Amino acid sequence: AAPHLRGTTAGFVNLFNQIGVMLAPMILGSMLTATGSYQSALMTLAIAPVIGAIALFFVRLK
Repeated sequence: AAPHLRGTTAGFVNLFNQIGVMLAPMILGSMLTATGSYQSALMTLAIAPVIGAIALFFVRLK
């Protein structure tokens, strides 16, 4: 990010991180209740970082 936008960028990263921290237990708990198995919840936890890593390949650096 541009030097004058670094604080804003860090704030948005932190915002979305905290939203994920708040929602993840509820979503994964609902998946556990719906399926009766930890498998779908654990697969979600494994796949989410992979999607993030793939998304990094599309970030353009100047």
